[in-house]
Amino acid sequence: MPALWSLVFLAVLSTPIDEREALAGFEKALSSLTSDKPDPETAGKALAELKQFDTPGAAAAIVAAYSMLESRIESLEMERRAAVAEQGYERLAEIRAQLDPIRQFQTRLLNSVSNFRERDTLEYLLKNVAAKSEAPLTLKLVASRATARLGDDLLPVYLKSLSRAKGAEEITVLLEGIAKMGSKAQTAGKSLVRLLSHADPTVRERAAYTFAEIGSPAGIEPMINRLDREEGRLQRKIAQSLERLTRQQLGASASAWRSWFKDNELQVTSGMLPLGGGATTVGKDLGFGYYNSIPQEGRALVYVIDVSGSMVLSWTNPQFDGIFPLPAESGEDSRLDICKRELNKALGALAEGTKFNIVAYGEGNLLFSDKLVEAKPSTIKKAQKWIENLDPIGSTNIHDALEKAFEFAGHGAVDRYYKPSVETIFLMTDGAPTLPDGSEDSTDRIMESVRRWNPYKSVVIHTVGLGQHLKLEFLRDLAQENNGIFVHREGGDKEAGK
Repeated sequence: MPALWSLVFLAVLSTPIDEREALAGFEKALSSLTSDKPDPETAGKALAELKQFDTPGAAAAIVAAYSMLESRIESLEMERRAAVAEQGYERLAEIRAQLDPIRQFQTRLLNSVSNFRERDTLEYLLKNVAAKSEAPLTLKLVASRATARLGDDLLPVYLKSLSRAKGAEEITVLLEGIAKMGSKAQTAGKSLVRLLSHADPTVRERAAYTFAEIGSPAGIEPMINRLDREEGRLQRKIAQSLERLTRQQLGASASAWRSWFKDNELQVTSGMLPLGGGATTVGKDLGFGYYNSIPQEGRALVYVIDVSGSMVLSWTNPQFDGIFPLPAESGEDSRLDICKRELNKALGALAEGTKFNIVAYGEGNLLFSDKLVEAKPSTIKKAQKWIENLDPIGSTNIHDALEKAFEFAGHGAVDRYYKPSVETIFLMTDGAPTLPDGSEDSTDRIMESVRRWNPYKSVVIHTVGLGQHLKLEFLRDLAQENNGIFVHREGGDKEAGK
């Protein structure tokens, strides 16, 4: 942290007195956020004063503040997870009262970074945030996307930083900014080819994605050559990028692509064929069965299923005693019965070798396994038996259930780069999100958390809503923002809102 604040001091040596006063006031006000009773109003006023200045000094202060708050959050998150494990709901409420204002203020800081416009400020963000390892990943990505608004003006700085970057996190962050430039960064293609052979698979994936976004022909032949060397998810991702880049739909067959490129190389390299903006069909036929009519694409899946108290309701004729759900009558299927049947069928359709796990959630989480397991007859049978023994109880703590799913995907407590080990998450619920104590949870908080856990949208999230007591817009947005499908099942086999 001291190293980050030293950047502030270096950036403000020659600043006017009014900006120095705003910086000093902002630094002082931050302490009001890290006490046991956070005061976001005081910090908010200080931030408003600082936002008048579109300067490297203001940017440095905001970056340092975000990183300082991230350290505080890391400590609180460790306490929160311990309280969840111990079902210490009173302590959980205390921790959340400290966490929520800090997270909300971090969002304001990110918005401030996104709003910088001056070239000197954006170049500062690129050199000292996006291209450096100290800052949290979310902040670096926002800084990289912000600097990309200048188009190719900063492209030489990007490429110089990229040539020096050693870690996968720094490389993927810089690629994000170049991709955001679109066709204005097309000349960067030759400099990116080497990244298609990088040791880290996510770097290779993001390099292919960047070629498709900037429409560079330099990536076509190297990407075709990678198809023979890759398998599974990464092979599909590179094939998708090829289809989007070339506007051809030749799937993941390297031989088909080589034949096409041999016939069209001159037109492609001379600019006679338009590049970029194509659609892709890769992966459409790779699903093994369906979960609530959604194809089970991917070779590593996590099912996050609602077993809250309202799942006792009849599937066709839900009844309440005031606000309390009444169990389905004898002979009627409950919502949980339908859920179990659908999940058992989906598991039975998985191809051998697919990895999976199940998170059943109420106010807390029940796990089928403490790690991803391989689909084979014995594990599928064991999982189906585990599902049949689930009973409905508790509230609808979607946030912590998704967090657990992302732990299987490689997400950790600290906001940094992770190689995703899960490709797809299915979230099923019949209610609005709640906290462990049953009070209403913020859907904005869940969306912000998922953005941190899934910064590159590498994990697809599909959502399934049962019944009428749902936050439909939230479920739809969660799926759409994470490249997934939303299905609303209102009752029986009726579906709407795909």
